[in-house]
Amino acid sequence: MKGEVVMSWRHVMIANNARLSIKNSQLIIKQDEVFSIPLSDIASIMIEAPAVTITANVLSACAEHKVSLFTCDSKKLPNGIWTGYHQHSRQLMVLETQFALSKPFKKGYGNKLSGEK
Repeated sequence: MKGEVVMSWRHVMIANNARLSIKNSQLIIKQDEVFSIPLSDIASIMIEAPAVTITANVLSACAEHKVSLFTCDSKKLPNGIWTGYHQHSRQLMVLETQFALSKPFKKGYGNKLSGEK
């Protein structure tokens, strides 16, 4: 992945108890059904459920693919974050870009979005 531009766009929420694993660079989510999502598509994983099993292999693969992992407390509010040690935060870059936008642009864009809803 070195030097490669990665365009992840999915934010995965684990709201029910599950077992997470990795197979062929895919996040495997085992619940009543089995779901598979390419790690390269995932920007973040939010874990709300109290009984989710995560292996060190999953954490390592998330770090390699620059996927942030969030945990929630019993009130389903985020209380922790896990990111890779040498990760450059894409989320921070997007946030800084959004903060740098002019107020007239933000207001005009917000009005445009409201009109489309």
